Amino acid sequence: MILRQKCRTIYNQVIEKLCGLGKFEEADKLLGKILRTASRSDAKTCYVLLEGYLKKGLPLSAYKVACRMFNRNLIPDVKMCEKLSKRLVLEGKVEEA
Repeated sequence: MILRQKCRTIYNQVIEKLCGLGKFEEADKLLGKILRTASRSDAKTCYVLLEGYLKKGLPLSAYKVACRMFNRNLIPDVKMCEKLSKRLVLEGKVEEA
């Protein structure tokens, strides 16, 4: 279990760095690999990518990550959902919000 937790931390760091470098496609692919074995701790990894997309002004991409989370029964917290919803409305994506 400890080894799995260390891998999660490393995944979070890698995804955060990829987002910081603007390499969202690579971060998204890595998230896809992680979500194949979805667990509750994977939600933290998703948050890293959600935040990265929102910081770069890409709420629709963040929305797609949130949808993938829901498909894996990983529910984003209320604050993240509200933040994403507000950004989507500002972008004119009312249906997604």
